[in-house]
Amino acid sequence: MLQTSYRSPLDFSWERLEGAENSLTRIAGTVENLRWAANHATADADEAASEAFAAKAAETRATFKECMDDDFNTAGAMGAVFGFVTECNQYLEQAGDAVDKAAVLAAADTLVELLDTFGVELPEPKVELPLGLLGVAAGLVAYAGDDVDEAAAKILELAPMPVPPRTGTWQTPSATSSRTWV
Repeated sequence: MLQTSYRSPLDFSWERLEGAENSLTRIAGTVENLRWAANHATADADEAASEAFAAKAAETRATFKECMDDDFNTAGAMGAVFGFVTECNQYLEQAGDAVDKAAVLAAADTLVELLDTFGVELPEPKVELPLGLLGVAAGLVAYAGDDVDEAAAKILELAPMPVPPRTGTWQTPSATSSRTWV
């Protein structure tokens, strides 16, 4: 919808809706990656690369504003956002663990702010779990048959876990089945 002019008829299709969902997922993933990189930077950032990246953020804001001031050109504004997402991903790839914490956090905030202009909220980021907790969650998955995200959520919430009945014998898994109580 945001990639169509308000003067044009809306061309709805399930494929376009799915494409919009994929685009939102891509942007949310980039924001999450930017924040993760800021929290896990271990080396000193290259000042020239950081300044160039910060300039791209300012340029994106200016382009976004120009597009919106130009007869509410949402397609152009979203083009600026997608271009900046690409720039963010390239910066993260090139910088590795030597990102400029302030620059990547500002970039993440820029993306969130620009999407908020349209009332688009990004999904909440996934909680980063400690390695030990992931091991416990994986064990619960093997034991209870949940998926890893559900098992981790149960651990974090300290919710009671459903336990399979302990009657019968433990069946060794085969190549086509998982462990189950018989």
